[in-house]
Amino acid sequence: MLLFSDDERLLEKLSQLGNPLERLDKTVKWAMFLPILNRIFGNSEKDPSKGGRPPYNYLMMFKILLLARLYNLSDEAMEYQLLDRLSFRRFVGCDDERVPDAKTIWLYRERLSKSGKEQKLFDCFSSMLEEEGLLAHKGQIVDASFVEAPR
Repeated sequence: MLLFSDDERLLEKLSQLGNPLERLDKTVKWAMFLPILNRIFGNSEKDPSKGGRPPYNYLMMFKILLLARLYNLSDEAMEYQLLDRLSFRRFVGCDDERVPDAKTIWLYRERLSKSGKEQKLFDCFSSMLEEEGLLAHKGQIVDASFVEAPR
């Protein structure tokens, strides 16, 4: 009998090695983004008793956009990384069964962009990091695609 599952041991090991996403999650005051996100994405007219899929958590989707921006990922690559990387899922707060697909990420980005509040939210995030003495350097995850080539 195992005391911890494989995922829990991996997360513990990542924490010991200094997971930057864990530090970021502890540093940022995420609650301050909720009022703006709720105004943009909240639909007070929708009646939940009529059914339909419940929306993804707005803050989770915002964190996904932040990761995509920090790691320079397309929506398709972001979906893949969420499915592949335990640290990404842990940071954004989603489980294996409820990972948003690329189309959902794109729709969320579009709606945020059309609201006119996108840059304000990202600037607020950046200034919050600066206040804590942190700098966010954009990185890149290299996507290696293999294609059959004729000899």
